[in-house]
Amino acid sequence: MKMKKVAIILILLLLVVIAVVLFYIIRSPPKIEVVDVSTGTIREHEGKILIEVKYWEHFNITFRTSPKYAGYKIVCFCDSINFTHEHPLKGRECGGYGVVDDNGYCISTGWVADTPPGFVTGMKCYLVNKGKRIEGSELEIYFKTVEEG
Repeated sequence: MKMKKVAIILILLLLVVIAVVLFYIIRSPPKIEVVDVSTGTIREHEGKILIEVKYWEHFNITFRTSPKYAGYKIVCFCDSINFTHEHPLKGRECGGYGVVDDNGYCISTGWVADTPPGFVTGMKCYLVNKGKRIEGSELEIYFKTVEEG
C-alpha cells in the first residue's frame, strides 16, 4: 500500500514539473531580432546591435520574431544619443513602422539617417498590440550615421 502511495505522489510530482515547464515555455517573453537592413551594415559593438547607415539614406529594417505574433506591430522609441546621453525625444515613437507577417518577419519602413555623421542614436523597439507594448519584447538597437559616399 505504501508503494502505491509513493508511486502516486511521484506521478503527481512529475505532472506538476511538466506543467511548470510547459507554462514557462508558453509564457516566455517574445524575442525580437534584427536580421537585415536594406542599405547599411549590421555590426555588433560591445554586445550591442549597431546599424551603420549613410547620412540621409532611406532604409528598411527586417525584424524577426515568433510567427504567433503575426499582426502585431514593431515600434521603436527614441532612447539615447552616443550611448550615454538621453535622447531629447526619449520615450517617443521614432521609427519602426511595420507589421509582423505570418512567418514572423516584419519589414520596418520609413527610416532615414538624419543625424549628423558620427552620431549614434539608440532606440528601444517593442512588439505592440492594440497600442500596448508587449512585456519582455524589448530590443535595443543603435544607428550610427556615417559619411555619404
